[in-house]
Amino acid sequence: MNYSLRSAMQGALFHVLLFSPGLIMISFNRGSFASGLAIYFYLLIVYVAARNPSISSVGQSGIRRPIFFAAFLFIILIHAIFAAIINPYFEYNRFAASYLLLLVMCACALAYTPILLKVSLTEVSRWVNIALWFLVVNAVIGLTGFDLFQGGLGKPVGIFLEPSHFALILAPLLAFTSATKAKNAFVFHIFFILWGLAIENLTTLITVALSASLVFRLKISLKIIKIIFFIMILVAVFAQEINFMHFLDRISISADSDNLSVLVLLQGWQNAFVILRDTGGWGSGFQQFGFFGSYGDIQTRILELAGVNLNLFDGGSTAAKLIGEFGVFGMAAVSIFLAIAVQSFFFLRSRTINENSGGSVLLSVSVFAFTIELFVRGVGYFSPTSFLALCGLVKFFCYNKKIKRL
Repeated sequence: MNYSLRSAMQGALFHVLLFSPGLIMISFNRGSFASGLAIYFYLLIVYVAARNPSISSVGQSGIRRPIFFAAFLFIILIHAIFAAIINPYFEYNRFAASYLLLLVMCACALAYTPILLKVSLTEVSRWVNIALWFLVVNAVIGLTGFDLFQGGLGKPVGIFLEPSHFALILAPLLAFTSATKAKNAFVFHIFFILWGLAIENLTTLITVALSASLVFRLKISLKIIKIIFFIMILVAVFAQEINFMHFLDRISISADSDNLSVLVLLQGWQNAFVILRDTGGWGSGFQQFGFFGSYGDIQTRILELAGVNLNLFDGGSTAAKLIGEFGVFGMAAVSIFLAIAVQSFFFLRSRTINENSGGSVLLSVSVFAFTIELFVRGVGYFSPTSFLALCGLVKFFCYNKKIKRL
């Protein structure tokens, strides 16, 4: 396979990963990204089988055996067996289907990571730039309120069901432009700040802030002052169009709030700790969040306000879901991931960042950006960003931490 064709196919695979799960979700009225992600895994397996890549050329001395992930899957299985004894509402079919998809996901991550690690910084920057401009187009469509597929929620955003789903895909892309100090990074940040304010989506604003943290220094320079002043002028110009009370309600984390986004987040954490209490710290089992007999009073309040249960199975945030399903083991997993995310943060802020391959930077960015999904807005385990974060963990545990630019 010649270089130009291989490069084009790798770029296409990357964009299919980012956008096809959301497109399938809204087009076919699916409840999660899982269906689209499963189709992507099939395409990736076909590509890998056709390409027959050799991972030995990328730091063979730094790679460890896949037995690490085999042990990981085995532990989940053993945990589920005991959880099924504790949890009388254990959904065996849901567990089996999700476990199979997780198995495929881990295998694909092991295969996709070495492919990404060999991609140059220039090439990945091109992928990210194309993806961001595609997101800009979707963002503009979202502002018009036009529902392309007649399947969105109150605020569909092009091929995305809602602004928060859009923001999760945006997070690693925008952070990549900050980490690599891309020329158009400032333009994208300003655009998505204004878009987040206009669409009234706090997750987008948090995404922009997290991305900006990669370049922000405590030392206040004249350039930073000019940027802050420019943003203040833009906010002042559009102040009459911005509903600041929406953001104040969203920031006010209280069970007495009438904001459904706040209540969904609190519901996830309350239910997680109720499950922890009732299972003695063991958890309800993999993919069993929402299938347990005991719940908190916030769920009742959501039912009163919305008339239906919201985000009952994804926990509102992935961290709450992990802790509710895996108990003390979930707490340990979240703690370990946070330590890796902090390390990724300092790696991405280093002055030698551009000495690494583009794939290496992208995977570190994906781990760092996943903290939004972990604590702010979760969509379950099977999403484009969770797959990229898993690839980032494969890089961290199985490969040399620094892979030079090609």
